[in-house]
Amino acid sequence: FGGGFRGGGAKAAPAALPGPIARLASARPRGDGKAAIKAEYEASLRGLYASAKGCLGAHLLWDQDKGEAVSLTLWASAEHLSALTETDEYASRMRAFGAHLAGVPEVRTVQVLASVPACPPTGADSGPAPGATGPAQRRA
Repeated sequence: FGGGFRGGGAKAAPAALPGPIARLASARPRGDGKAAIKAEYEASLRGLYASAKGCLGAHLLWDQDKGEAVSLTLWASAEHLSALTETDEYASRMRAFGAHLAGVPEVRTVQVLASVPACPPTGADSGPAPGATGPAQRRA
């Protein structure tokens, strides 16, 4: 979710920030709780982010300690993020999502310095990591 969506547009990403970038937004849910936020995210935002040019990933997280939903979206550039957040469709979907929040989200946009795009599965059935020679080298 993005900042300022209740009134229309979202807070733009800093143009001088080199990509890739991450948008982080956090907010507490209204009384309907995290189940309603998850359902609205999946209904309204999953497809929007999946079809957005330059979107590298989108995740809705739950911070149990704070009782807050946290959105993490990854973008190839600030321009890609702005191209989506400046649309009427984005504003409309954010207003629908915002109806489940107790307040305006706290939003930050940061530069991604390093990432691991996908991690191999872990667990008892995943086997040793490539090049591993014993139990101490198995993935946890």
